[in-house]
Amino acid sequence: MSRAVASAPVFRYNADQHEYFLNGSRIKGITELLTEAGLIREENYDAKSAARGRLVHQLCTDFDLGVIEDLRRCDTPVKGWILGYAQFTQVVRPVWTVIEEAKASPRYRYGGRVDRLGRLYGIESIVDLKSGVCERWHGVQTALQDILWDDLPPGVRKRYGLYLKRTGKFRLIPHDGS
Repeated sequence: MSRAVASAPVFRYNADQHEYFLNGSRIKGITELLTEAGLIREENYDAKSAARGRLVHQLCTDFDLGVIEDLRRCDTPVKGWILGYAQFTQVVRPVWTVIEEAKASPRYRYGGRVDRLGRLYGIESIVDLKSGVCERWHGVQTALQDILWDDLPPGVRKRYGLYLKRTGKFRLIPHDGS
């Protein structure tokens, strides 16, 4: 008697359109879920802040990967935010295992992208990079990201928002439900 073997779900992320696909079908992303739930108001975001956020994310990734070796020579309009990220890495000394990776939940049928996953203060953590102000929905966002990485029981991994500032400073805020 032969037993049918279930194939692994096929996941695809289209970064240009910020779309997630599971087994060929489009699934909702975290931002879409939060918007539909009324937690994110689109009118609060403009093209300029979105472009800043994309550039900050890209340059922080370049810094983590060693593409940017000397931040003093980095000529960019978001230099302050990048200096804040560099200060964070010097103070906290994170050990990243995942950087800017998209994933989907076959069980819950949604996708998302985690900014950073690794160890902070010796504890498994998710860190979401932010170049704007702290919003109440950010904790829900990191909770949904945590579900995508279902390798640990809920509540074991710590979740943070890393708020980078134009001034070269940062604020690391825990998303612990309080």
